[in-house]
Amino acid sequence: MQIEIGKLGEAFVYEKECEKLKGTKYEAKIDNKKAIDPMNGYDILSFDKDGKPLYIEVKATAGLEDRFYLSNHEYQTAEKMKENNMNYTIYFVKEVMSDNPKLIKIHDITDNEEYNFEEMNWKVTRI
Repeated sequence: MQIEIGKLGEAFVYEKECEKLKGTKYEAKIDNKKAIDPMNGYDILSFDKDGKPLYIEVKATAGLEDRFYLSNHEYQTAEKMKENNMNYTIYFVKEVMSDNPKLIKIHDITDNEEYNFEEMNWKVTRI
């Protein structure tokens, strides 16, 4: 069930990114195949409207909870990209199985006071 929820979240985010970049030369460059290889540390390569790469890690839940799990590799990827001035953002999709999923974009997860980290493969809860 969790894999299905994750795939739904990735499809939802991919669709949102396509909508955001519709009509730009970057729309066709969005790469949602990154999720196939967990060693990437992110799921989707997209772009901002100026063409700067946006590395998206998708987290999804069927409910309303403000909690998701971040692997150590995902956390390390976020830190490394931050050090290299790259845009790594978590897109957290809540109620992904509903008709109206809610999308929360979390910038700089490694230094974000709205979230608390509990070491266990990084359990992340919004506070």
